[in-house]
Amino acid sequence: NASAQFSLGLMYLDGQGVVQDDRQAVTWFRKAAEQGHATAQNNLGVCYAKGQGLPQDYQQAYAWFSVAAANGYADAIKYRDLSAQQLPPTQLVEAQALATRYFEHSRPK
Repeated sequence: NASAQFSLGLMYLDGQGVVQDDRQAVTWFRKAAEQGHATAQNNLGVCYAKGQGLPQDYQQAYAWFSVAAANGYADAIKYRDLSAQQLPPTQLVEAQALATRYFEHSRPK
């Protein structure tokens, strides 16, 4: 259940009812994101952009923000664009290809 997985991610991110654990938050956001949960996709992008619970990676952030935006999470557009500013042109092209691949496998179910 993507909504339940997303909620678990939030609980771990904020330490609500569980010990705060950014890595666990990322794990649960990813599970929900891969099932097409747009807010989880956005939150996964935020974790990559901040290096929260995993190494900072603007390509991954860009890709997940792009998928979230394509799945209807409008605020992800500004975050995607900010991530794009952190990438040289060749890495941006790679991030766009990642976004396409992720979108094909992470559509809402």
